[in-house]
Amino acid sequence: SDGGNTWHHVLYVNPNTGAVDLVIDPQDPNVLYAATWERTRRAWNFWEGGTGSGIYKSTDGGENWKLISTEQSGFPHGDFVGRIGLTISPQTPQILYAVVDNQKHRKKEKEELIVTKDLLRKISVKDFLKIKPEDLNAFLDHYNFPLEFNADTLFQLVKKGKIKPVTLVEYLEDANVELFDAPVTGAEVYRSEDGGQTWKRTHQGLLDKVFYSFGYYFGNIRIAPKDFNKIYLLGVPVLVSTDGGQTFQSINQENVHVDHHALWINPNNPNHLILGNDGGINISYDNGRTWLKANHPPVGQFYTVAVDMAKPYHVYGGLQDNGVWMGPSNHRESRSWQQSGHYAFKSIMGGDGMQVAIDTRTNQIVYTGFQFGNYFRIDLTNNKSKRITPKHQLGERPLRFNWQTPIHLSQYNQDILYIGAQKVFRSMDRGEHWTAISSDLTKGGKNGDVPYGTLTSIHESPLKFGLIYAGSDDGLVHVTKDGVAHWERISDSLPQDFWV
Repeated sequence: SDGGNTWHHVLYVNPNTGAVDLVIDPQDPNVLYAATWERTRRAWNFWEGGTGSGIYKSTDGGENWKLISTEQSGFPHGDFVGRIGLTISPQTPQILYAVVDNQKHRKKEKEELIVTKDLLRKISVKDFLKIKPEDLNAFLDHYNFPLEFNADTLFQLVKKGKIKPVTLVEYLEDANVELFDAPVTGAEVYRSEDGGQTWKRTHQGLLDKVFYSFGYYFGNIRIAPKDFNKIYLLGVPVLVSTDGGQTFQSINQENVHVDHHALWINPNNPNHLILGNDGGINISYDNGRTWLKANHPPVGQFYTVAVDMAKPYHVYGGLQDNGVWMGPSNHRESRSWQQSGHYAFKSIMGGDGMQVAIDTRTNQIVYTGFQFGNYFRIDLTNNKSKRITPKHQLGERPLRFNWQTPIHLSQYNQDILYIGAQKVFRSMDRGEHWTAISSDLTKGGKNGDVPYGTLTSIHESPLKFGLIYAGSDDGLVHVTKDGVAHWERISDSLPQDFWV
């Protein structure tokens, strides 16, 4: 109440819950609505919902608050309620909309295959051996198992106790499956017409491909200044509804990046929109039918930078959600590229751009990729790429790849490439084949929906071939002096459990 000089706490739910959104009645500043969000975040697990998530209302300028998203109100309530976003109608402030990230698992669709992942997770060995060979082979074909595995060979492996039926599921999955493939309900939109006393979901079906399984990243909804039936929903795409949320259409045009976090609507000209996303800022003057890309301010965030040995040398960089780019080091910004239509820098990989290694013998072979260990070998002469990520063997636990998986190209022989999961892998033939040259160099990981117990750094000595250091996200550093299997932990005197 004194212009921000002093503050006092007015709304508290529990230690794991915080306020994530706030809207004020435009006709009565004493009426406020706050969205709270209970979440537990650890390096190995994101739990994105809880009973602390809800909507609170104050009628005295924030001094006192009342929970209005009760079970009786019609708003979701329980452990599965995730992040909530709010918007209020300027003209009719009794009308509010809320978007909620519903973490409740949706009903599973019936699979066409007779042998399914769910069946293999719970089937006994005795019943597995009764499966018809053609049904098991159909499962193997559907999921592109290597040709060396067929029903007969797998029956023998299971009968001898070398693998279990669930091993087939584990072979298909990696440590990221729970984070990105969790079958949650996702985005839901609710509307109140009585100042938050009661709520009703606006749409009949599911809003697919809006939040996917990572709704914690979004949570914004906006209402048009002069039409309370027109709302905008921000997620992976940006959607608009003109019927109060019953139906939605995408206005995410081809030149608009995905993953949206901010939207301003001109109160004097509702067709004028300014949109903020992982690619920067877009501007529309026709309600999203067409968009301009605002190239300033520059908002790119680089994870990594690398160079080759060409003359002039090229600069490579992996960016947050904007792929991997490369360009000449002697490029200077000017209008000349606009006249030619050819920009000096170009994208060579999508996703979140990660580490880059260049074979400097020709400066034409580049190793790079995107998040969680998805790495490729790219031939710049023809722009062809091949996925080279190592795969665990049937019967082994899935590999754990860090968000920014480390790679290292040997300076002694640039056919030799290293990559880190929980183990160090080495390829002697540019990523065609891999061999683990270490055991697990982490503390073993922890159960959760985020890979943890992963290697974060690999580096080979510039003075001696085979002298390699590896660091992990749980605080360990190991060294090998022979480049094979003899690794020594050297981090016991360092602070424990910190990212290396």
